[in-house]
Amino acid sequence: MGFSSGVTFQWVSSTVSGGPYSIIPGATGSTYNTLPLTVPTYYKLVVTCVNSALSDSTAELAVSIKNGVSSAITPVGPLAACAGNVATLTAVTTAVTPTYLWKKNGIAIGGAIMSTYIPTSTGSYTVEITDLNDVTSCPGTSNAVLDTVYTLPPVSVSATPSSICLGDSAQLLANVFCFRFGDYAFNGWQFVKRNWFDVTNTSQAYHYTFFELYIFGCHWYFGAISLL
Repeated sequence: MGFSSGVTFQWVSSTVSGGPYSIIPGATGSTYNTLPLTVPTYYKLVVTCVNSALSDSTAELAVSIKNGVSSAITPVGPLAACAGNVATLTAVTTAVTPTYLWKKNGIAIGGAIMSTYIPTSTGSYTVEITDLNDVTSCPGTSNAVLDTVYTLPPVSVSATPSSICLGDSAQLLANVFCFRFGDYAFNGWQFVKRNWFDVTNTSQAYHYTFFELYIFGCHWYFGAISLL
């Protein structure tokens, strides 16, 4: 837009076509970048000649808001589950030809472009849906679902020795690695006993004792195994 150095500018706006219009503070240049809009908004530019103080205004300029694609997630949450038993999140939309992009804490999840997603870690999950059949619509972002995923500590079992002669016995040992107590809220410890049968003679039961840990319905087993 060309203009003379002897003029001033003032942008005005209204949410009603035809006004009344309100002055937009600081909007005194020949261009103006609007703030994020949530409703249709109507603008005019008032131009004033410095020497004569005469003013004129442009025709009204309307900025409309396009419809967003309907987007939602079920279940709505908040959710909590152990790793391996996490509920599937399902995108719900009325879009005719939808595409999906799942996000965790506002950041896109690589490869998560299907209508369903199973969280692998704790976070706030949303899905952005675009309708390829409606180029005039805007992508829609769903409700956020808070999903807490309790990670199971790594546990392994070993036998010493792992290869034995007929009639001999082996010691079985459960190992728990990298368990950090600050990561978990405890429901409590329970002292339990189980039977583990001899690897060569199932009629002879060897007993071992250990602790069973309950954390929000998850179960972990800890402790060395002793054959008695």
